[in-house]
Order: sequence, then C-alpha cells, then structure tokens
Amino acid sequence: MDAIAKLGITDATLLDVGGGVGAVQHELLSRGVRSSVDVDASLAFLDAARREAEQRGTSDRMEFMHGDFVSIAPTIAEADVVTLDRVICCYRDMDALVTESASRARRVYGIVIPRDR
Repeated sequence: MDAIAKLGITDATLLDVGGGVGAVQHELLSRGVRSSVDVDASLAFLDAARREAEQRGTSDRMEFMHGDFVSIAPTIAEADVVTLDRVICCYRDMDALVTESASRARRVYGIVIPRDR
C-alpha cells in the first residue's frame, strides 16, 4: 500500500481484481483514491466488502462486480491503479489474468505474489 500511495494516488480510480472483502480498496480510499471497483468471484466476499464500505461511509465511492474477472473483463473500464492481491497465484489462466488486468491500468499496476516459506 505504501509503495502505491507514494506514486501519487490522490483522486485516482482503482480497480482491484479479486478484491475480496475490500482490504485494498478501503486502505487506498483512505489514502486519497477517489473511487474503486472491486471484482470478485465470491458473493460472500463482495457482501462483506459492501458492509464494510457502509460502515466506513465510502459505499458511494465503491462499485462491486461479481464474476470471473477474465470472463467479464470486456465490460470493465480502465482505472488509474489496478491491483491484484494474491490472485495471480491462484487463477487457472495466469497469462489471461495478467493480460486483461494490465491492459486496464492507466498508471499503476500493483501485484502481490505470496512467497513459499
């Protein structure tokens, strides 16, 4: 989060692929991102993210999309910042996921890949 914030995200738009419960969006919204889109295949995660946004008073700045990102990518707009937090390692077609998500990043593309320990 610190590395992305240092790049100047004030008033930026965010697309979080596999955004889950919204941890990335909530943090970056608090650091100046104007709006975010959370795409996740889990309705339970999206519901949790939506509830947290309501509690934080940021639900008007967040959009929630349900589905497999690669399948619905043609319907998803570009964003200034695109993030994937531990999604690449788990997705069945990493090449398609990276291609589709990176093509939507106007300024910043941030990924987290878990390390084997």
